[in-house]
Amino acid sequence: MEIVPQRKINARKKRVSILYAYPLTALFAALCVLIFALFYKGGGAKTLLGKESLKEELEIAVAPKEAAVQAEVKSIKPNSSGRLFPFISGGLWGYKNAALAEVISPAFLYAHEFYDGQTAFAAVEKEGELCYGLINRSGEWVAPPVWSNAKPFSEGLAAVEFGGKWGYADNTGRLVIAYSFSEAAEFSNGRALVHSGASYGYIDLDGDYAISPQFDAAGDFSSDMAFARKNGKYYIIDKVGEKIATLGKERGVRFSQGFAAINNGDGTYSYFNTSRKRAFRQVYEGAGEFSEEYAAVKKDGRWGYINTSGVMVIQNLFLEAREFSQNRAAVMDEGGKWGYIDKAGERIAPCLYDEAEKFIMGYALVSAGGVKGFIDRAGEFYELAGG
Repeated sequence: MEIVPQRKINARKKRVSILYAYPLTALFAALCVLIFALFYKGGGAKTLLGKESLKEELEIAVAPKEAAVQAEVKSIKPNSSGRLFPFISGGLWGYKNAALAEVISPAFLYAHEFYDGQTAFAAVEKEGELCYGLINRSGEWVAPPVWSNAKPFSEGLAAVEFGGKWGYADNTGRLVIAYSFSEAAEFSNGRALVHSGASYGYIDLDGDYAISPQFDAAGDFSSDMAFARKNGKYYIIDKVGEKIATLGKERGVRFSQGFAAINNGDGTYSYFNTSRKRAFRQVYEGAGEFSEEYAAVKKDGRWGYINTSGVMVIQNLFLEAREFSQNRAAVMDEGGKWGYIDKAGERIAPCLYDEAEKFIMGYALVSAGGVKGFIDRAGEFYELAGG
């Protein structure tokens, strides 16, 4: 029997205990790593998250986003850029944009369009009288409602009536030309036709008479010329009132794009050029102004369009036809309804409407059966219903 020294026995036991300890230590370390991976969240001392701390983290993450969305919704306003359309609701007029969002709430008895882009005439009742003022695109008064009547802006000024006399205001409402006239037209070609006393004359943009009152009747200037009647005779005058042509039976209204439609006095119409000569050999049963190099003319009982060479470029197929604007023109079919064509004569909107205005800023106002709205350049209809 071998006798083993006590020192060796102790050493062997120590080695065995160490061998058993290694697997236990490794298992414990693995469990710690797993727990740490499941519950650790970076961000300083808060590494283990219980239910309450997890709830707090979720609230911190979600609450600011909700608040941001709410703040964004509150700050959104309808887009007031582009064309604004008057619409009526409850007997009052307001304005909508092309997306049909209400931009200015109904508050006015009458509402003009924003033709100058920034201001428009709107009317309210004051002491039983209809009074016009100027509003901006937010519906705020730029100039208080004090005028009994107002005409559209042209060349930076608009004719306004106060106390039975007409003057001219700018788009801030400042009176530029004093209330002096019994009648006042829009400015055109730097001149405005006004009536004072018993005759018509023309003023310039400063309000001074460029041509003293002397005519029985007169038209607007264009191409530095206008038609006027004096003592029963008809003339073409220049911008200082000199007679540059005396007409016989012919009557004209105004020049447009270098041409003037002329009533020949025998039931036919033709065109003069700026040299006061016949522009084309053809005569027509009716003739309109040139616009975008086309003019509506009537031949054989129907309307079509000619170009500046006098060539019929859109056949005479319509009961009525209006001038082109933004490459679109309103035409009436046999049923008495209005639609729109392009400059190739193609229909872009069917003849469905009782009223049809010209295109401005990409849209045209129309109505059918009492329903008002507008169409876009593709002919799509949008109803301007009361909100």
